[in-house]
Amino acid sequence: MTTAFRKGAATLASALLLSAVVSQTAEASPSAANIRYGNSGYSVRCIQQGLNAWNAVAKAHTPRPALVVDGVFGNATLAMVKDYQSWTGIDADGVVGRVTGDQLYGNWVAPIDSGCYGYVPTSW
Repeated sequence: MTTAFRKGAATLASALLLSAVVSQTAEASPSAANIRYGNSGYSVRCIQQGLNAWNAVAKAHTPRPALVVDGVFGNATLAMVKDYQSWTGIDADGVVGRVTGDQLYGNWVAPIDSGCYGYVPTSW
């Protein structure tokens, strides 16, 4: 094997690897806004506040105990997100993406905490 061939093969391999990494990053970007089990932070606090507001008011479901608004997306938050999704006719996957976020933010989060705008995934 010649030195030129090895350098060419190494360059090609590097280009393919870089292409794969860029491709994966581009595909992952749209779901980066989704909020799911294991996430934490202000976005989760906003979701928990909205879920508590819905849970206290909506009479078309069996209310759960209020969530502790701690910014941690754990088991209790997951269960309530799924309840909310079922109640609204959304696929109950437990992930707060744009469809769930639109409903939750517009109806329950915004009326109680406008500081959450941009922290809950929405289509707007």
